[in-house]
Formats: sequence, C-alpha cells, structure tokens
Amino acid sequence: MVTRMSTSKLKNIVLMVLVVLNIFFLALVIRDGVTERTTRRRTIENLATILADNGIVLAAELPELAAPSLQRTSRDAYADATLSRAVLGDCEPIDAGGSATIYAGERGAATFNLRGEFLVEFFDGFALRGSETDTVKAVRSLLKKMRVDATQPTVTAGAEQQGDETITAVCLYRSLPTYNCVITFEFERGLLVRIIGRRPSGVTEAARTTERGLPTVMLGFLRHVMDTEIDVTKITDVSAGYSLNVGAFGTGELVPVWRIDTDAGEFIIDAMTGEITVG
Repeated sequence: MVTRMSTSKLKNIVLMVLVVLNIFFLALVIRDGVTERTTRRRTIENLATILADNGIVLAAELPELAAPSLQRTSRDAYADATLSRAVLGDCEPIDAGGSATIYAGERGAATFNLRGEFLVEFFDGFALRGSETDTVKAVRSLLKKMRVDATQPTVTAGAEQQGDETITAVCLYRSLPTYNCVITFEFERGLLVRIIGRRPSGVTEAARTTERGLPTVMLGFLRHVMDTEIDVTKITDVSAGYSLNVGAFGTGELVPVWRIDTDAGEFIIDAMTGEITVG
C-alpha cells in the first residue's frame, strides 16, 4: 500500500512539474513572439525614416524581412512528359539530337531545351475546353493539368478580331513568383495555337546559404539610387521571389530575389550578390 501511494504521489509531482514547464515554455514563446513583432515594426519604421530623409516615400506593405532560400534545379524528363501529355494528349518522345527533347502527337509537338524553356505548337489549333465562355478560367485549368503552379492568368494582349488574345501567367515556387519564368498562351479565332514558356523543374533544397534580408537590400537599393541619381520618389510595392538561372548542362538555381516597384520603374535585387537589375 505504501509503495502504491508513493508511486501515485510521484506521478502527481511529475505531472505538476510538466505543467509548470509547459507554462514556462509557453511564456517564452509568447515573449519571443512579441519581441519579434516589436523588432519587425521598429525595423520597418527605421527603414521608412531613412528613405524619407532621402526623399523616398515607402508606400508599400513590406513582406517577411527574411529572404527565401536558394534552391537547386535540374532537368526533369518526367515533368516534360507530363506537360506534353496534358496539352497534346497521346504523344511520344522523338530523337531530335542535341540538347532538345521533342514530344509529338496528333495535336502537335512540344519542344524542351536545357534552359527550362519550352514551345508547344498545335497543328490546327486546339479547342480548349471552357474557353468559349471564360478563356482565363480554361487556361487556369490547363495549367493544373500541366502540373505547373502559377499566378492567376491574365489577358495581356487584346484581340484585333474576336477570339484572338494572349494570356500569360508567372510560375510560382512555394507560392512565390519566379519572375523570369512566364508562360504565354496564344489564341487565334478562339483556338489555342501556341504555348511559349519557361518553368523551373527538378527543384531540390540547396546547401545552407546566407541570403540578404530585406533591411540590407533596401539600404543597398537606396545607395544604388543615390549613386546613379535615379529619380525615385516613391516605393509602391516590395515582394520576394525567385529568378531561374540555368547552366549549359541543364542544372541551375532558383536564386532568391527581391522586387522593388517604384515610380521610376521596377528593380530586381539578387539576395545572394546584391546585384540590381531593372525589372
């Protein structure tokens, strides 16, 4: 009996200790969360003040201050085949020689190269299901069949005659845009005649790297504006994303970048090197 009571008391003591520890760790989490939010707010306030002191208004909601991480890419033959069959139906690869891969079927042909670029051409135009009533919705459905994650498609060129239009979408990786990977769908007389695009494939985690966070990038951008005397007076949008860089053998990287939209144009900043290019 004594042993059972002692064991019961010991269990109660252990449970009490666990409860106290959980409360302690919960308090730490809450404190750290508050500290993180406070640090973020102060960082943004400081950035806005520094920019304002140099004649630039920060009129944008800032995303997460940390940059996305570097990713590796490689040629993915399975992804090429999946995309081809989604748009062409039954098709087979044919030997084109060199670095290109071609899939041919009754509807047309799809060509892929090592840089992640592809071209699909339909012999007689393809009546995309649903395009009679909503072309954008039909393209969105086709992108899902192609296993391509992308932004909401938009009409980027109107029709000189009814049924002629161009629709584009930007590829996404982990919900972030890959700015130099755009897919274009060309329609003539209501029929899909061509798809031109580039998309990342074979994406894997890269070794741990150090990327430039948003505060560092914003200060670098300010320095660039001052050095080049670009007439920037307002920042209207800031977003994180990727840029696809592919080497000669089909392997490459999804490089994290920051895009800054201003009243003087768009700027893409490499989060690895700090290099700034006009978007």
